[in-house]
Amino acid sequence: MRTSSVPLVAIGLLAALVFLLPQRERARPLPALPLEFAPLDLVEPPQWALDELDPVGRDFDRLFWAGHRAAARAAEKLVESGQPLAAEILARLSRLGPRSAVPVAKLLRLLGQADLGHPGVLDELVRRAYSESGLIAAEALRLLAVHPDEEALVGIFPRLDDPDDTVRNHARSALALRAGRGDPEALELLLEQLESGAADPNVTYVMALAGIEDERLVPRVDAILERLRDEGSETAWWTAITVQLARRDADAIEKVEHIFFEEEDLARSNAVKACLAAGVFLGVESWATMVHTSGPHVRRPLIKLFMLSVDTGDASAPEAATLLEQMALGRDPVLFLEAASACFARGFPRVVEHTRAELQRELGGALSQVIDRVIQAPHVEGEQFAQIARDRLAAPGLHAVDRVLLLRLLAHISPDDAVDPIVEIVLAGAPESAEQANALVPLLPRLGEAGLERLGQELGQPLADLLYVHTAGQLRVGSALPQLERLILDPDTLPAVRAEAIDTIARLSDGPRADTLRLVVAELGDPAVSVRARLLYWNYL
Repeated sequence: MRTSSVPLVAIGLLAALVFLLPQRERARPLPALPLEFAPLDLVEPPQWALDELDPVGRDFDRLFWAGHRAAARAAEKLVESGQPLAAEILARLSRLGPRSAVPVAKLLRLLGQADLGHPGVLDELVRRAYSESGLIAAEALRLLAVHPDEEALVGIFPRLDDPDDTVRNHARSALALRAGRGDPEALELLLEQLESGAADPNVTYVMALAGIEDERLVPRVDAILERLRDEGSETAWWTAITVQLARRDADAIEKVEHIFFEEEDLARSNAVKACLAAGVFLGVESWATMVHTSGPHVRRPLIKLFMLSVDTGDASAPEAATLLEQMALGRDPVLFLEAASACFARGFPRVVEHTRAELQRELGGALSQVIDRVIQAPHVEGEQFAQIARDRLAAPGLHAVDRVLLLRLLAHISPDDAVDPIVEIVLAGAPESAEQANALVPLLPRLGEAGLERLGQELGQPLADLLYVHTAGQLRVGSALPQLERLILDPDTLPAVRAEAIDTIARLSDGPRADTLRLVVAELGDPAVSVRARLLYWNYL
């Protein structure tokens, strides 16, 4: 029997040489990371859309044929363009019949971000408010509520008692909004609706009465509110009381103060909420008692009332500030967190100092609460807290959970300090750092373009490639295009990463995206990529 002409030993040596040749470092499996790429709608455009060469015209066309995400992005681009849109919107609406509900609603929504005072807009809104489509009518009513012309009421009135709940509610809200803004005809119509005798009237109608200052109408308003207190449901009673408080009605004030002193917690809670909605500060002498003796459903709205008192500089502000600070420095689990955040955001010195001390010593869940408090108050000077975070991160023996929390703080208040440590941890790839990496990956977009640039220095590692593409898609900055082009054209880039990089060109909001897409398609010469790039272009670019 003939044997192979290549000795077995030679075959073994050849194999050994192959493995000794210089190779790119064999990629480790990519870890499972909490990454979500913004989804894209890629719809095949109709032939008529392919004839549109003007970018603005293409964006208008996308509202009609593209998927939801692509259409939303097109509307966003049209608004960002700063061009006058009303005339083009009206022209396109004129070509759409009553059965084109979704396209008409999209154009009406866009019209609300254009010039409502443009000639012809009011007539179009009134016409569409009469539409048999609830979707179209509701969108038109929403715009008629804010249209500057008093004739807008013509489109609202016929739908006030519409059998369609959505249409009826939009019409009534539109009437109340116009009445609250001083439209005399809307105000008269609203009063007539309330005087019709319904025991449980539209709450929006009743709340609109709070802003009526015309002395000629005061007797009618008072009569409506008194009737609701005497004959209405419990909801109507509390709504009427709230409006009377806003109008500084003496009888309503006396009733609410009595509730603060005498009634049980549920009534007290409703009374506090009524004061909060009306912007009045009653029962100051009973606040401290309620803080210490009432249940959480009373104390929570009380905290909001105290915050409003402080923010408006009311005469009750000193008492409110004292009680807020007491709660913030106490350890009541119901009150502490909310009160501490409120005081810290308003720069109460003792609470700021207390927060600084907590940041220096707390661990785990308590540290997380402190960091949330600092992050949620961005106007507070953050450098002192950033320095504490830097010092703690530099100290030996810091637990991994606390390191992640402190880096989260830095990512929000001093992102430049967080760039290197966060990128190093998420790229480490070691099993012992996996939990930290999972927690830090969502912070990469917080680092801004500095973080993106730092990731760009590590391209060539599959994990860095993936994170760069993901972060670029989150930031949507055109400065990422050169590195995305590099990744797409690098033959060693993982196919899945290359595919996401191509898609991310469409996710960006500026830069020469179309030119970059054309370039990489030409270089790759892949028919499948060409097909997808074509869809990306027509849907997003």
